[in-house]
Amino acid sequence: KKEISPVMTSRGCVFHCCFCSSHTVHGRGMRYYSNDRVREDLKRLREEYGAEIIIFQDDHFMGDKQRAFEIINMLKELKMIPFFPNSLALYGLDRKMLEALKSIGVNQLVLSIESGSNRVLKEVMHKPLNLSIVKRVADDCRELGIYTDANILIGLPGERKNDIEDTRYFLRTINANWFRINVATPLVGSEMFDIC
Repeated sequence: KKEISPVMTSRGCVFHCCFCSSHTVHGRGMRYYSNDRVREDLKRLREEYGAEIIIFQDDHFMGDKQRAFEIINMLKELKMIPFFPNSLALYGLDRKMLEALKSIGVNQLVLSIESGSNRVLKEVMHKPLNLSIVKRVADDCRELGIYTDANILIGLPGERKNDIEDTRYFLRTINANWFRINVATPLVGSEMFDIC
């Protein structure tokens, strides 16, 4: 059995996705623990508590890509494996980043696609995602042996039946291992809650 510990190394998220309410707690501006603080915390979790798996609770771990690489190197030195339940921003998952994650034992990633409809992403969700990135990330993960869990939301106010069909069609074109289809729920503090 491996010891697991959750951590949060940053606060905030710069994005304005209509379904998210994390900004009501953490704000939109990014704030980070220093790398020295992160190293000290990880080292203590490893040495004093035997933590081998670290669950990163950061809303936007990829807010500073260079910092993300530095934390990956810390994890490698400490022989710790990260898990990212809140997903990682897809635009930051280039081949170099995916190879770095794989090198420290990451065998699964959640891909927060949310919709396969460009209209819904842009006009309804306000999520800055280029769908062509999704295909590349899923293909690279498949090649590297990283299991992918594609997250989709349906039923947002303003989404139409043909948008859902666009999403169904799009999902057939990506090489993910699993598809998690969720019915959108209006969270208190989100734009979607106000609309509903």
